[in-house]
Amino acid sequence: VDSVFISDVTKSKGVTENINVPYGFTFMVYDINNIRANLNLYMGLLSDEQKRFLASLKQFNAFEKINFMDYIPKNPSTVLVLNLNVALLYRYYQFLDKIDILGLRAFANSMEEKYKVSIEKDIFFNGDGRLRLVFDSFDQTSNKLSVYGVYGLNNVENAKNFVNNLNSAILKNGEKVYSFEMFTYPFYRYPVGSYSVYYGIIENDLIFSTDRDKLTNIVQKIFRKEGGYLEVAPQVIKESVSQLKAGTHVYVDIQALLANLRGELQLNPSFFVNLKEITLSSVPDDENGYGWNIDANLFWMR
Repeated sequence: VDSVFISDVTKSKGVTENINVPYGFTFMVYDINNIRANLNLYMGLLSDEQKRFLASLKQFNAFEKINFMDYIPKNPSTVLVLNLNVALLYRYYQFLDKIDILGLRAFANSMEEKYKVSIEKDIFFNGDGRLRLVFDSFDQTSNKLSVYGVYGLNNVENAKNFVNNLNSAILKNGEKVYSFEMFTYPFYRYPVGSYSVYYGIIENDLIFSTDRDKLTNIVQKIFRKEGGYLEVAPQVIKESVSQLKAGTHVYVDIQALLANLRGELQLNPSFFVNLKEITLSSVPDDENGYGWNIDANLFWMR
């Protein structure tokens, strides 16, 4: 197996690089000190198809026009930044998940059957490589989930046609969808059970949220040029957004997350009193690799 990660690990631990591994395998090395606990993983499959997927996942043509992430509130609980070839990532998911455990194919099929629109063609395969998700809070008592984000688009017109056709099909199906404008851009609210999903397109970004107030505040900041989050963002998020660094990158503010979980899911903060934050990066291997390099860190309070 030709892998930069495995080579570095084996050399540092005095282990031979000539390793016989099974079809599916994982290498792991960890380090704990007074600042953090670090875990490095390499997860791979000895498959030529896997190798071909990984070689192309880093090839995407993302382009930030409004830089949505710079306008989010400055104290998010959890942030996920994905920079990968989304269309290929979806095909890679289909390759790995033959029985559709996550239900993405079932969801796409149900959308096509019910509303006669193709979310695969017009959204999944129309991504420019950018996905950003922000988890804000969850209140189980009032059943209120606050999540928002943005999905980068290649062909904006195709995405707009998808949104218009979906809205028309929802209404034709006897369901409700509501429209409103922000700075002349059309936005929509689609009730889903006890939640509502708000969505609209600005430039080449499909923006969505379960919280209208959060969405409104972010859009207002975008048009007023009142950014600033990236100046104070954790390094893992700042680099992944500003440099479009390939991979999936996650930041969790543990104390903020605990404070924003309400109801039966609320955890005892005293158990986590010395824990500060978690960072995680998952990056496809280089051209000749067979897997993913995962770097996870848990930082203590100092």
